[in-house]
Amino acid sequence: RGLARPEAPAGCLVRLKFAKTGIMDSLTDSELGALLNKYGATLEDSVKKSTDFLIQAWDGERWQKEKELVPFVRMADTRGESKYDKAKKFDICVLQNEAGLYALIREMSRPGV
Repeated sequence: RGLARPEAPAGCLVRLKFAKTGIMDSLTDSELGALLNKYGATLEDSVKKSTDFLIQAWDGERWQKEKELVPFVRMADTRGESKYDKAKKFDICVLQNEAGLYALIREMSRPGV
């Protein structure tokens, strides 16, 4: 299912706060929360000034087209847009899907970081 998850020491993301918008390609929300907790970070429901990173995943309509799935309830992306807009307003780093998150984990687990 997608990208290989990075191996990194527990605590490499300690005290960092993440929010997510959209549908991730290979992680459910609970899997994402567990992965972040493993590295010492937390997953928040909304973007706040204290949020460190926003993970921007696929919006429902685009994800459905790309994956050619059977139709499901169409999701309005207004919630996702508002999270993205807040992240920009608060100057929060936006990571692109799992690839961005995994790159951050690898970078933060390097010695001396």
